Amino acid sequence: MRALGILLSLLSAPSLLSCTAPVEPLLEVSPEAPRLAPGQEVQLTVTRRFPGGGIDDATGRVHYASSNRELLGVTPTGRLVARAGTGDVLVQVTDPTTDASALVAVRVVATP
Repeated sequence: MRALGILLSLLSAPSLLSCTAPVEPLLEVSPEAPRLAPGQEVQLTVTRRFPGGGIDDATGRVHYASSNRELLGVTPTGRLVARAGTGDVLVQVTDPTTDASALVAVRVVATP
């Protein structure tokens, strides 16, 4: 009976209980707002910043998706490839291990 009382007191201790949601890491993508002409390419770099101060290069571990694949292609490694045409495209970068995400606005222009 004494063990049950100790267990219950430990479970109700405020330092052991938390009602806050876990804080996800942030993704920082560079370059932040690239401008490309058709045929040009640029490599994105993704840095994952953790709440405790840790950072790591997540470029090869995140997923990339272009909002307009006819205008701007993106490889699985984060290389952007501008195709024919002009306009604005969003690239979504998602970390599958933490669900952290970031958006990059890319402008495809007629000439560099």
